Amino acid sequence: MYSSTASQQQCWQGVEIDGNRVSITFSAPAVPSDTLVVDNVALRTSETSLLRTFEGAVRVKIIRNEIQESSGHAYVSFDSIEAAKSAYNAMKGVKMDGQKLFINFQKHPVDPSDTLVVRNLSSGTSESSLLREFEGAVDVRIWKNKNDTFLGYASISFDTIEAAKSAYNTMNGVEIDGKKLYIHFDRDPQKTRAYRKIARERNEDGRRN
Repeated sequence: MYSSTASQQQCWQGVEIDGNRVSITFSAPAVPSDTLVVDNVALRTSETSLLRTFEGAVRVKIIRNEIQESSGHAYVSFDSIEAAKSAYNAMKGVKMDGQKLFINFQKHPVDPSDTLVVRNLSSGTSESSLLREFEGAVDVRIWKNKNDTFLGYASISFDTIEAAKSAYNTMNGVEIDGKKLYIHFDRDPQKTRAYRKIARERNEDGRRN
């Protein structure tokens, strides 16, 4: 049995099932915005085909790893919230290239917090180098699944929200180890700190065993 929902997420995050990597997040009710987040995108699905399939879309970005493989996660943007709502209603649950799409509205803007989520990391980037690059950072966690597989993102905590805002303004879009960073504020830093504690305890148990 799992001791908490957080431990369930940490156990399954990034695990592959039938060739697809599991990605788990805690979701709040959808609030319409002009950008859709599309998950479970097939590897062979292209940005062009998404642009063609999502009526009214003006821009599509598929998030890829350092060898340009699709992460199965895409952002589809529209000229207006109404256009995004129409596409959301038309496409939610639709299959594309054999895979059922999971769609939600991108949650933005996000209220600043004392923790940043840094995405699109190079596999060669270390926690110590991020601690060095992000001025004022007090803790860094590069996330891996239970098989120690690199997931491409990190959580970076600061003593204050102001310090996190300063780092966000300085580092968002900067390249580290050849990869452009995509940064946003963590919506629930306390929960993230709980995940970090679980992950570190699991790593320590593994080393002892």
